[in-house]
Amino acid sequence: KTAYEMCGRDWSSDVCSSDLIDFAQTLLKNKTFKENCIEINNEAAPFVMEGRSVFCKHVTWCGKNVKVSSDTPILFKNQVIAVGKSILSAKMISDMKMGVAVKVRDSLKSRKEKIVV
Repeated sequence: KTAYEMCGRDWSSDVCSSDLIDFAQTLLKNKTFKENCIEINNEAAPFVMEGRSVFCKHVTWCGKNVKVSSDTPILFKNQVIAVGKSILSAKMISDMKMGVAVKVRDSLKSRKEKIVV
């Protein structure tokens, strides 16, 4: 188990908000961490990179560890493009076709990086 799995806390509680994307990308190297993430389709990616919320209908895959109010990395093509607070659980996101799944709190836009879709 990783240190974050053993301590039982939210993985982002020890990270400054401005470093969340980099930290999540580093943790993504651990295959079990991906279960804390959601993956979105190419239709939603440009909007999420700009800091907009993720809607259920745009989620293509959802990790089983996504819970209500958990910090959730948002993936597109296996890259972390944003981090947000989950509004729904993994099961609810998978079952629903409408409504907000994750409210983005840190995105590539806030980092002033070049956005390529």
